[in-house]
Amino acid sequence: MGCSSGKHEQQQQQQQRQEQQERQERQERQEVKTNWYHDFEAKLSKFTSLEGKVFCVTGCTEGIGYAHARAAAQKDAHVVMLNRQSQRSVAAEQMIAKQVPGAK
Repeated sequence: MGCSSGKHEQQQQQQQRQEQQERQERQERQEVKTNWYHDFEAKLSKFTSLEGKVFCVTGCTEGIGYAHARAAAQKDAHVVMLNRQSQRSVAAEQMIAKQVPGAK
């Protein structure tokens, strides 16, 4: 029985290591996503112009979506704003047009 118990313990340890590795991989994937959102404007600053490019951005009425739409417009991209609420969409579009003359 001692041998069987040792084997069971090894299996448990292996399973724990595998679960820990999976948790770490999930966390790394989440960090990559998060970093992309926070560094969006910095990433766009590498480009002198995005003229001729089309950016389809959801949730542009506020927050990250608004910041992404504005940043892309500042680099001369054509921005397609995909939102649900039309009054807020119009207000966001007008605000970006005011902040970024010539925005498309």
